[in-house]
Amino acid sequence: MEQSSRILEAKDLNARIREAAEAAAREIRSSFAAGASSCTKAFNDALVKGDWERLLDRTAITDAQVDAIKAFLQQAEDLRVEIPPQADEQAELVPDRREAKLKSKRILRFTYSLPDAARLPLALEQTIEWTLRYAGAEAGPGKLWVIAGWDLAEWKEAPTPQDKPQ
Repeated sequence: MEQSSRILEAKDLNARIREAAEAAAREIRSSFAAGASSCTKAFNDALVKGDWERLLDRTAITDAQVDAIKAFLQQAEDLRVEIPPQADEQAELVPDRREAKLKSKRILRFTYSLPDAARLPLALEQTIEWTLRYAGAEAGPGKLWVIAGWDLAEWKEAPTPQDKPQ
């Protein structure tokens, strides 16, 4: 992708060559953004299944971040992750760092176990700004992207089934 950007910077490109190079660059960007997006979707699915750690770039993600997710999962029962149908993902590629920045929304629905054995149904709507690293074949079969970081940009309580009027 870096090479296609350099080609497009050349001022003396033939118009047809420039058009073809721009189309190829758009296709590559779209493919990379789709791959990064599928990694975050796989991570959301893996939160429920329990195999989420395999999707992390452990050179970038700290033990404290992993421990925080584990602590949450220990208290969250019946976890479901939903992607709102109107969710609009925004992706930005950072080719020189082999990264993608992706902003997406999700809703976590779960029953929170309190220390006094009480259980509280909750739903949290989150906007997350993900940093994904393109790892290529080194990430393992069928997995080209790994999660290198995230920032919880926004969160709010979402309605639970009990909150909806009858």
